[in-house]
Amino acid sequence: MPVTQVRCLRYGAGTPPRGQILPAGSGLHLAPGGSANLDRMDGDAPRGVSAAEALELVRSDAILLDVREDHEWAAGHAPEATHIPMSRIADRAADLPADKTIVCVCHVGARSAAVASALNRAGWTALNLTGGMEAWAAAGLPVVDHEGHSGVVI
Repeated sequence: MPVTQVRCLRYGAGTPPRGQILPAGSGLHLAPGGSANLDRMDGDAPRGVSAAEALELVRSDAILLDVREDHEWAAGHAPEATHIPMSRIADRAADLPADKTIVCVCHVGARSAAVASALNRAGWTALNLTGGMEAWAAAGLPVVDHEGHSGVVI
């Protein structure tokens, strides 16, 4: 079934208020090399990987991209992760290497799937960690807080 509505994920000049329901085709569009603008969030679902597969990919030079908001990251994240909240991904797309696989993660996998889909459409190779940080923690993989101590997934 095609997506008919999306939520506005970022607020700025010329964009609707964050959280407003928008017609499909109003989500996020990214392009490697730094151009990023609001365009669309619908599209094909990215390939999902388990927490164990994600860890192996990261050990093989993939980027683990945590797209959760700042308070979620501060409470607990994978030690190997890079943090760019979904709400800021369009502005920070240029920070992502186009020559590495990117494994996207959020709390349970919905936000990260949307980001991975947008990255794939724009030319990156992106995967989604199925089950998000909940699956990561359930697999017994480490979770640290903003100070590097044992963290919790919220």
